[in-house]
Amino acid sequence: MAPSIYNLRRLLKYRSKSEMLEMFDGQGELVLIVAQFIIKLCSEDDPVIVLLKHLDHSANLSWGYTHYSEEDRNLSIAFSSFMEDLQVFFKVPNSMSTLSPKELVAAFIDLLLEILQEILNLQPYFIHQVEDSIQSLKMELKFLLAFLGDTPSQPTDLETTKKILVDIEVVANETGSFLYSFFFSTNRISITGMKETLSNLLGNVELLKENIKKHCITVAKILPSGVTPKTSVVILSLVDSILDYLNDLMNKKDNRIFNLKDQIRTIHQELMFLQSFLTDIKVEKYPELEEFFIRIIDIAYEVEYIINSFAPVWYLTLRIPQVMEKIQLVSTQFQEKKKMYGAGLQKNAEYQSQQVSLQAQRPHIGDGKIIGLEDVQYEIEGKLLGGTSTLQIISISGMPGLGKTTLAKNIYHDAFIRHHFDSCGWCVVSQTYHKRNMLIDILRSTSHLNTETILNMEDDDLSIELYNCLKGSRYIIFMDDIWNVNAWFDTRYCFPDDNCASRILFMMSNFN
Repeated sequence: MAPSIYNLRRLLKYRSKSEMLEMFDGQGELVLIVAQFIIKLCSEDDPVIVLLKHLDHSANLSWGYTHYSEEDRNLSIAFSSFMEDLQVFFKVPNSMSTLSPKELVAAFIDLLLEILQEILNLQPYFIHQVEDSIQSLKMELKFLLAFLGDTPSQPTDLETTKKILVDIEVVANETGSFLYSFFFSTNRISITGMKETLSNLLGNVELLKENIKKHCITVAKILPSGVTPKTSVVILSLVDSILDYLNDLMNKKDNRIFNLKDQIRTIHQELMFLQSFLTDIKVEKYPELEEFFIRIIDIAYEVEYIINSFAPVWYLTLRIPQVMEKIQLVSTQFQEKKKMYGAGLQKNAEYQSQQVSLQAQRPHIGDGKIIGLEDVQYEIEGKLLGGTSTLQIISISGMPGLGKTTLAKNIYHDAFIRHHFDSCGWCVVSQTYHKRNMLIDILRSTSHLNTETILNMEDDDLSIELYNCLKGSRYIIFMDDIWNVNAWFDTRYCFPDDNCASRILFMMSNFN
């Protein structure tokens, strides 16, 4: 049973009692923080736990007596003894059965952060000259804690990782020594000594950050295409929440990521497009694709972790491009893997949320109208008009001759659809598609430029013109007769996602 510090906590709330124990007002609160850490760390028969129990018992006895009683003197002795024994806990613990060495360092840094925050809250009289430095130290420790949870710290078998972890432990221990010497000691506090120690400590942190930067670059080169550190395999639907998070992030004002928004937008698009083609593919039918499921999930959580952490701008500037390269590599590898299955990778996929299959439907087509697919048209229009504000891809799939194109044209010409969207574009892809022809078709239906001007444009100018034409608007693009996803991968950057609820509608053919 864990020891209680209820009596000690209660007593320290009363100044008449606490002032005889503390070197400065609020020091007892710092002691309580460390006491809680010790309770989690040590077994019941550990000498420091025995001493802590004795201290709490002395606090209980002192509670009912007047100032300067015998019980108060005993409490003061017990408190001083406990303070002296605390020194060994101001360095990374040697062992804790349930934690790895890296987790021990992280747990200790978490303790240091809690102490530093409490010091800033207490505002003892002597910290005013060093408050900015203490605040800086707190932010640096938050970064180190964030790094310990980030991907570059995961391959602990690498020598470069081992060295970085040792360096982080050294800085953590130096911080612990600083805190104990100046905030838990019974000696007189030296402001000059505190300034000098903080200056040296922050200097060592700067050196450590340079080493971390080199380490991140090294790890990215060592593991460019290998397996990313595995996390638990979770269902891909969780990626939706991360996509929403990234979309919200792109629309928020955050000075840390202002210059990285284009790269974050690219990551968002890559995740969205990969997810749209992998989400509903049954892994048991394609076991080789399981790695892509895992890697996409890992990358999604990696970028969310990096941005959500307390990482400084320089670290974000380093890590975001690395993640972007990683996901682009996965995208390329997926396309290569897809070629192993031929153009019909999607033929065995069962799309539930973003694809409407006509495979089981046998409609009659006459006079430009589809008889028997009114419910399907209603379902598709519901997906186009509803859903989130992010750019979404909707697919109509099925064997040739089932009326996909006619169905799509009915939707394209629907008055409500054309009223809902600012721009409606159409292109025919075909099996041997040409990117230039696709862009020309879409521009002719969405741009105010005349056909001759569009036809005289260079390929790059077509892409730029289409992007600018659609930028900031709610648009819908119909892509007919898609045989594989390469056509989309080649043109996807022409379609901005400005949180306007734009939609892309694929008409895809499945073949046996």
